[in-house]
Amino acid sequence: MSSLTPHASTRTLVRVFLFLLAAPPMLLGPGCKKSAPTPPPLVVKGAVEATYTVRGRVIRLPNPPLGYLVVHHAPIPNFVNRLGKEVGMEEMEMDFAWVAPGALDGIRAGDAVELTFEVRWRGEPPTLVTKAVKLGPDEPLGIRE
Repeated sequence: MSSLTPHASTRTLVRVFLFLLAAPPMLLGPGCKKSAPTPPPLVVKGAVEATYTVRGRVIRLPNPPLGYLVVHHAPIPNFVNRLGKEVGMEEMEMDFAWVAPGALDGIRAGDAVELTFEVRWRGEPPTLVTKAVKLGPDEPLGIRE
């Protein structure tokens, strides 16, 4: 039989539990903190095959390291597909995975923008937002809102 009373053994278990909760930070040391993963640097390869400027509304800003810029943009009648054929693009919400550094400075979700993006069908990244200019509240966007 144990010499511990039920009350004393409960206190011992609580102390062990609390120690185990506190131990990992103590073992890491005072200066060790977990940081969020950093997205890989943008690497552009290949020639720009087309550049488009279109108006729209920012639906969502990227939230590194995950997430995309989402823009509800106006039709792009002269959009050229990867086969080199002009097929146009309808008004749509489009995800942009790659955004050039500084291209979204001062832009917030909900803003009306004029967006410029490059297309590299044979390079990387396939689409790259290079510029976003905030538009005034009365400027036409060419989208259904």
